[in-house]
Amino acid sequence: MNANLNITLLQRELYNKIVALNLSNNVFLKRPRVLSDGLSDYIVSRVSTNIYDWTAYGEAIVSLDIYVKDLKEGVTMNVGKFESINSTLLNNLPFATANYQFSYLNATPTVDDGSGFTYQIINIKVIINN
Repeated sequence: MNANLNITLLQRELYNKIVALNLSNNVFLKRPRVLSDGLSDYIVSRVSTNIYDWTAYGEAIVSLDIYVKDLKEGVTMNVGKFESINSTLLNNLPFATANYQFSYLNATPTVDDGSGFTYQIINIKVIINN
């Protein structure tokens, strides 16, 4: 069996790449229950589908949940911060690690989370090397 099909390994490599791209100083593997005061943005890197094994390679979709604090809670989202994160990410896609190839798939519209943040999900297709 292909060891690269390990979902935890895939999530960790995505996390490491997002940290290296410096998209945010706050990158998590799951959404934090409590946010510290002064947190202006954070990203959750996660595997959002099953991993499929096609024998010659594997396939999955990973997601970056991008949360940006509103300039005025519930009224004005921080468009500039979203533009900065998205621009940096899209300028670096596609990218690859030793085990995975990541390419842009799609993005959701921005949504108010009801807690003073606006969020958007960027979905990334992953080809898993054998």
